[in-house]
Amino acid sequence: MLRLIIVDDEYLLRQLIRNIIDWKALDIEVVGEMASAELAMRQLESLKPDIILTDICMPDIDGLTFAEKIKGRNPDTKVIAITGYDNFEYAKRGICIGLDGYILKPINEEELTECIVKIKKKILEENRKRNEIETLSIFKREAEEIVKNYYLTKLLESDVPEKIVNSQLMEELALETSPMVWIVVFQWKTNLIAKRTGNEELLDCEMWIVNYCKEKLKKMVWVHGTANRLIILDPEKDIMPETILKQLQEEWKKEFECPLYYGTEVIYNQEKSIHEGYIEAVNQLNIELVNGENKPEDIWRWKQQKKETKQLWDLNELKRLQYCVEAEDLEEVEKVIDSYFLKWKDVTLDDMELLQVQLLNIYFYFYTSFGDRCIDAVAMQYMNFYENVKHAENILELKNAFLIGCQALQEMLRGRETAADSYKLIYSMKQYIKENLDDPDFSLGALAKAYYMNSSYLSRFFKEKVKSSFVEYLTEQRIDKAKQLLQYGNFKIYEVGEKVGIYNANYFGILFKKKVGVTPAEYRKQYEK
Repeated sequence: MLRLIIVDDEYLLRQLIRNIIDWKALDIEVVGEMASAELAMRQLESLKPDIILTDICMPDIDGLTFAEKIKGRNPDTKVIAITGYDNFEYAKRGICIGLDGYILKPINEEELTECIVKIKKKILEENRKRNEIETLSIFKREAEEIVKNYYLTKLLESDVPEKIVNSQLMEELALETSPMVWIVVFQWKTNLIAKRTGNEELLDCEMWIVNYCKEKLKKMVWVHGTANRLIILDPEKDIMPETILKQLQEEWKKEFECPLYYGTEVIYNQEKSIHEGYIEAVNQLNIELVNGENKPEDIWRWKQQKKETKQLWDLNELKRLQYCVEAEDLEEVEKVIDSYFLKWKDVTLDDMELLQVQLLNIYFYFYTSFGDRCIDAVAMQYMNFYENVKHAENILELKNAFLIGCQALQEMLRGRETAADSYKLIYSMKQYIKENLDDPDFSLGALAKAYYMNSSYLSRFFKEKVKSSFVEYLTEQRIDKAKQLLQYGNFKIYEVGEKVGIYNANYFGILFKKKVGVTPAEYRKQYEK
């Protein structure tokens, strides 16, 4: 219920106002009656009224001065003045103060009811709009996190052929201009966490690491990557990565009683791209997953092996395998895998370790290539593949594990829809467009800036998800809103055009007839009948 107080120095008038109408029927509660403005001011904080009925002429503080103080403290509170003076000077001052209504003495039941109902509608409409704005604001902040995560993932996991990451976002993150960027990729075994707790959701491992790193790093950015991997980037110099990581591992073991794996890389003076640095960090992580510990000598040995061997997967072979998996051609997948494993004969233990890491890298490469088509199942499937590769005792078992992993990828790709985040992002964009229909300068560029996107990329993304170009969708929404205004409002035709962002009346008329089939005036007449 809305809350109302009555302020008047005449007791009988206060009683009349309380009893003359059924306040409960109007869904309004009279929460207080005061004989003076001074007394009312002292109780405003505790009573929190939505509406104040106040007499103009009172002995201590007159009603207009009282209203001015109220509006200064809380502009949303509605003030209705009661006066026996039908005086223009009072009315003029009341307008400047921002009074919401006048009631002339002697008070008439119908006039008071009409005024209160009008004010109530105004309050409810303002509350509705405020709630909509707050909801959209919250949703927008959530969407911004999705956008940031999405494009940082692109920056990390793809050698992007065009700059799809908006420069505004990159300037905020300061990753491409910093003299040093530290990249860390974390992974843990959720099955061990679940075994200890009985439920893997009881402990939020990712946020534990994020909160720990926030205490140590000033400019840290974190990304939830594919395969349930947490990625930390920090463009701050004068840090000691290895010291921080060792301390973090020790604290993690105390908390979760299981290993925490990581791969790390430091880029100095843009000597390589963020993507290249990330790939190095992933390679180190995969080495650790195979060997079990972060040992610099293992990483160095693996890099030497990688340089010396000629048996690593050729990029053309890798692309061919990727296309076969996407095309669900299992027979061709088997041929490519057979051809590759024929190169591995008389393998040593070191060879097995090298091949395990190579296969983990290939499998992870597939996930980054397939994108959000199978993002929801990435973590579980990747860990299943890791377990099969890790426990393979010979080259045949390793080959079978890889084949089974590729089959699982095909199953995930079959019938998969776009990730929920894309739908959430598009919904937020549609709401943002709706809020800006009256802006004649609203454009694809404005939407791209609001969502940290490159305009050309947003154009393709929007058309793919909405099945309509941005301009077509914006026009449709403007025409739909114009139809509502013509049907239910009393605006002139040119005013309707302005309210939907089209200030040229002739163009508005032509566009409306093209989309609806009749002119705006003809459309309105249909509903007047």
